Amino acid sequence: MYGLPSDFDSSFFIGRALVQVCFSSNQVSFLFEGDIGVIVEGSFCHKGDGIEGMYKIPVTTCGVMRLSGLTVRTATSSVDGTLSLGFDEGQALTFHDDSANYESYHIRRGESEIHV
Repeated sequence: MYGLPSDFDSSFFIGRALVQVCFSSNQVSFLFEGDIGVIVEGSFCHKGDGIEGMYKIPVTTCGVMRLSGLTVRTATSSVDGTLSLGFDEGQALTFHDDSANYESYHIRRGESEIHV
């Protein structure tokens, strides 16, 4: 809906381990070391281990649990709202801003939050 700010720097994800993945009926939360989180209410893509899956909320099955404990090695973003995180072992997550009417995901870093 909003995209990402043109000056958004996703590098603060690099070196952070994914410590928790939480599922609810209307969100999936990815929580990282250092009080960082991505809370998804739209769609995301998971690639790795020879699989590629696109998921929309609500998620009923998903392989992202295998990401828990892995460290982010690359992070890229664009103003269209796409945020991509590359992990150890060739795993990757991509978050999409694919709703014209609602927020697709939120990035939380400490007390600050960006709504995408």
